[in-house]
Amino acid sequence: MRYPYRNPAGYEERLNRQVMGHLHYSLQEGATLLNTMLEDLPVSFGDDASIVAHQYDPLPKSADTEVDREIDWVIRDADTLVGFESKYDASLGSKQLRDELAKLRANADERYVHLVAITRHASAPSLFDEFDGDPVYWTNWFTIATRLERTDERDVPPAQRVPLRMLRDLFEGEDMEPFSGFDHQDKLQYRYFVRDLRTRVDEIDLENRGKLHTWTTESQDPSGGSRIVPEYIGIPFVDEDRPPHNKAGRPKSKRATVPLVVVDTDRHEVYAGIVFGIQKVSRHRKLLLERGNSIAERYHSNGYEMWIGRNSINNTTVPPEKTRDLDEMQAWLSDTGKKVLAHHDEDDNYRNVWFLRGCSQTDLEELFDAIVRTLREQKAWVIDSDEYLEGSSLSDPSTV
Repeated sequence: MRYPYRNPAGYEERLNRQVMGHLHYSLQEGATLLNTMLEDLPVSFGDDASIVAHQYDPLPKSADTEVDREIDWVIRDADTLVGFESKYDASLGSKQLRDELAKLRANADERYVHLVAITRHASAPSLFDEFDGDPVYWTNWFTIATRLERTDERDVPPAQRVPLRMLRDLFEGEDMEPFSGFDHQDKLQYRYFVRDLRTRVDEIDLENRGKLHTWTTESQDPSGGSRIVPEYIGIPFVDEDRPPHNKAGRPKSKRATVPLVVVDTDRHEVYAGIVFGIQKVSRHRKLLLERGNSIAERYHSNGYEMWIGRNSINNTTVPPEKTRDLDEMQAWLSDTGKKVLAHHDEDDNYRNVWFLRGCSQTDLEELFDAIVRTLREQKAWVIDSDEYLEGSSLSDPSTV
């Protein structure tokens, strides 16, 4: 569905009002729903909790700060006063948080004070490192949406079930609905998968750059015979310190050699590993040619299979060839046979070599854990170590 109040630009104040409204009605019957939203934070409320201030009716006492801040919303019970600073697109600064914490303390009346910032970041912004020891916490809208989506309505008082459903609808309309599994009928699940995957992989200092593609446009006659959803979705994750590569003002979307995740959209199987762009970086082709046997053996012994392709992973005329057999892997990487590693001047040449390990799991948390574990392994082998590749060949814009 498309939520009727969706407005992706300049929506912060409206989003705050809607969330506050749903929470206001749920708090009439206790704090169960609110505590569910905040269950991973060291903050909880008693059933006497209520919204006591917001940016249109702020806390009465000012703090000794240059700016008298208006906290987005404030909730109080007998023992605790908690301010919530919500950011949707706007930036967040440490001075603002310090001012708001001071204002909460000025209005605490001997209650414990906490300040919670909610943003759209995949992980906590670095500014929160400045608040070590202070009662200032961070979460994001995606995490809250995930908690609500996975909440069993039977665990919520009957009077709070309608606000729960309305919050779910709101977050779904804002593309905050969590990934719930692949579905041939729901193309948006691929978008949610990439979005939620980004937040997990960000923790190991790899990042996926560029826009998310949803492939939802229907066409009776796709141009060029293209599919509405490609057979494979390749999701590259580069080292966060890797500089952007631009050519004639256009970001280069196809990376040469990079850890990645591949989704088989027909079978809904997920793989993670690395792709070597053997024609884009000549030294990587030479590496596989010189050390193919040992490299193939290492990947094979750790459960990876090998794919080779002359063109795109989605080339339907000459699709990728795959093998799990070690002897075949080593033969393909030799200077005979298929000439996978032939120089680009030869006619029969390949462009990419993938080493991929299956990560598919029924449980979604186990799926994400398997992907992150594999990408962390590739980061250790190929990016953090010079055992196979020179680090400069993955970070120097002139080579990638």
